[in-house]
Amino acid sequence: MNDQELLVLSKCSLFKSLKLGEIKKLLNTISCSTMKYGKNKVLKIRGESYENLLIVLKGSLEAEINDLSGKTVKIETLKSPSIVASG
Repeated sequence: MNDQELLVLSKCSLFKSLKLGEIKKLLNTISCSTMKYGKNKVLKIRGESYENLLIVLKGSLEAEINDLSGKTVKIETLKSPSIVASG
């Protein structure tokens, strides 16, 4: 993770009480990676296993759900830096 990504991550609610050095040290103790997704890409589908914490570092993400009739309903828009599906 580069310094710019660390700076963004430091503004995330999960890390905002930590200093950059503390975040970097913490991230060095776990397996983590950054991924880029294009516009309109699906990250997860309801019912899929969710085993890793996802955090939006750049851009935004729209959370949607399909109701029983097949209609897509927008639940929320997550903007950087936000934790994805924190509940």
